Amino acid sequence: MAYKNFKQTDSRWSNNAYSGYTIKSQGCGPTSIADAVYDLNNKITPAKTAKWMEENGCSCHGSGTYYSGMVKGLKHFGYDAIQCNYTSIYGKTNAAVVTDFLKKIKSGKYIGIACMGKSIWTTSGHYVFVRKVSEGHIYIYDPYNTSSKCELTTRNQWEKYVKYLFLIKKPLGYVVTDRAVQKRVEPKALAKIKTVGKFAKGTRLAYDKVQGNYLHIMGTDDVWIHKKNTSVTV
Repeated sequence: MAYKNFKQTDSRWSNNAYSGYTIKSQGCGPTSIADAVYDLNNKITPAKTAKWMEENGCSCHGSGTYYSGMVKGLKHFGYDAIQCNYTSIYGKTNAAVVTDFLKKIKSGKYIGIACMGKSIWTTSGHYVFVRKVSEGHIYIYDPYNTSSKCELTTRNQWEKYVKYLFLIKKPLGYVVTDRAVQKRVEPKALAKIKTVGKFAKGTRLAYDKVQGNYLHIMGTDDVWIHKKNTSVTV
């Protein structure tokens, strides 16, 4: 498991255009998505997520990222994701949608993104990546802030500032290739299908479906591999 705490203020991409301004000022959405996608593709950066999202209708000019754009971006980069609520829950406590969100992340099968309202996290609206939930704490990668209070919190300190939540289903597992492995367009023997290249030896891959001896690889254009010549990894 390898998430990344990217910052939209990083000089490598902070001045790249996004939503009519820059990643630094408007790019918390693509940056939080890059945090999550790094687990599927360690070549990802906020520059890459922002570019695709800007070009594919995910950004709202002058206002960051559409809620629907977050789901669209996550799905494009390989995740099964949903928006949990369509009415803001800002100011509320003990909301059922928050209970479900935290329970699912705590199960270890999900991660999430939260859109925060006015609080220590933001003066208006701000996406943060929720990577882990334990019995007493919520672990966050904040695309803008570096304060420990913004990245390690509790439900009581966090919940009333949440506006919208997004759940992201994690991979079923991970493998690493022991040799070059063919990319298949279907979970079938090579003699029956065409291939679209190979994964090099030593490539770490995340998968979300298993069909017989075949694994569906996340973060790709619907690619399958045979699990022969792979080893389980984390």
